[in-house]
Amino acid sequence: MPRPYPSEIIREAESRAVHVRRTFLTGLAEELAFPATLHSRPGPSAACWLDPAGHFNQAQIVTLSIPNVESLESPLILRVSINYLRFHYEDAVRHRMGWPAPPTWPERQQTWFYELSLLADQLPDFVSWVAQLVVAKTHQDERLLFSPPEACHFWVHPDLLCDYAWTVKAWEANEQERLATERREALRQLRRQRRILERKAVCE
Repeated sequence: MPRPYPSEIIREAESRAVHVRRTFLTGLAEELAFPATLHSRPGPSAACWLDPAGHFNQAQIVTLSIPNVESLESPLILRVSINYLRFHYEDAVRHRMGWPAPPTWPERQQTWFYELSLLADQLPDFVSWVAQLVVAKTHQDERLLFSPPEACHFWVHPDLLCDYAWTVKAWEANEQERLATERREALRQLRRQRRILERKAVCE
């Protein structure tokens, strides 16, 4: 069976990222215990919701690693980013959903955020866990937390103080890709130095 062209591998990875991103955000909006909706355009796709205090919250997904022309073996790693990335469509979402006007500043400012990095294939299994994480963070009650569906590295603690996490599998895949990138760069440097020495030898 012939190997796919690099462009096909890259297109397939990009298509996969779009699909799992939308599936996750749609599922999250459906499972959240608060009024929620999926925003798709304009701007980035996001799951948006209101907490009991009227604060606007939003979750977006960004791509950290994906197969590319430099490395077709790069893992597809995505990051769920809650209340961290800029989102300029709060007023539009509130208006569309009939949600009340936001609290006045500084009460309008959301006070917590969270980032979770994971492999694309792990994303579907984390919908319910992230939805419950939102509840626990909102109510500041760690008793509402339960173990994630796959092992994770947490910074700093695996409780409400944590705002940054990776699944173990994603972390290991990212480290392997980092080492592979360093090896490729070292080889490029060696080839560059060899060409320089060859040119010098010809000139002499």
